[in-house]
Amino acid sequence: MSSSYSIKVGYFWMLGDRIYQPWNSIIRNRTMLPRHTFTAWLFFQQRAPAKQRLAKFTNQTGELLCGLCNEEGEMPEHLFLSCCWAKELWYLLSSRWPIPHFNPKYDSFFRVLKRTKGTQKQKHITYAIVAAALYQIWRVQNAKVFDHKSLLAPTFSNHTMEQVA
Repeated sequence: MSSSYSIKVGYFWMLGDRIYQPWNSIIRNRTMLPRHTFTAWLFFQQRAPAKQRLAKFTNQTGELLCGLCNEEGEMPEHLFLSCCWAKELWYLLSSRWPIPHFNPKYDSFFRVLKRTKGTQKQKHITYAIVAAALYQIWRVQNAKVFDHKSLLAPTFSNHTMEQVA
């Protein structure tokens, strides 16, 4: 047995085998709020509790259409990327910050985010904006479904953007 033990070696031994997740670098930065990080983590693992996904685990047979648009089945990919409400939010955000353009498919979204250009700080800000948008979409959908609040398409005034900056 080797006598070159260190705390670092012991720590990694205790962690055991870890599987690298390619989305880990997107959600692991200090610029994100914990609730945004958690929603992004669920999204990137494709485990966001959308209606059609939850129906697989429960005996729900009720309405499985998207809570925001009532046009398609509510799967995470639709809710966060291709729902008309979500598309409007992504368009609005990309008009204020250089969020890369993506096709409304999970793989395209992930690939485009990984290829984000700019400094490390700019990338972290982009990732934080994306995580906040994912959280906002989830929050608005829950407000509509559970609180029966009819919410308009997202808008920002210049005053709002000055407060954010």
